[in-house]
Amino acid sequence: MKITINNENFIIYVNKKLINYDINDKNSIEKYIKDLILKIRKIYKIKISGYYIVKVYQNIKYGLIFDIKKEDELDFFPDLIDLKVSIEYNSKILLESDDYFIFNSNKVYIKDNKYYVNIKDLEETEINRLSEFCTIKYS
Repeated sequence: MKITINNENFIIYVNKKLINYDINDKNSIEKYIKDLILKIRKIYKIKISGYYIVKVYQNIKYGLIFDIKKEDELDFFPDLIDLKVSIEYNSKILLESDDYFIFNSNKVYIKDNKYYVNIKDLEETEINRLSEFCTIKYS
């Protein structure tokens, strides 16, 4: 799992090996994200409360990416977390790098001096290795 925190916005990357529920079931995903946010709040000791928009990018080969953006503060309930969740199934995920030779795949795409590979062209072990060293792009 990888977490990027920017002010009150978060991006959480969860590898499929860390998920022990049905990633196709919206109710399971919503429960998981609420539990995950509460754990992040305790571990990083940061204030997470208010109304959040959560876009979930689901990919069978990778797992889940939670793009969480704070919309509004809830003044009367300072500890309440309200989420609006939308899920995009079978999202396209690319790995981006400045180094061409990090990829062992023949299907490397080049744009603006950056190198990209689609995870659908990779084996699971390569996805795990490369996701540590590359920037994950999703849509």
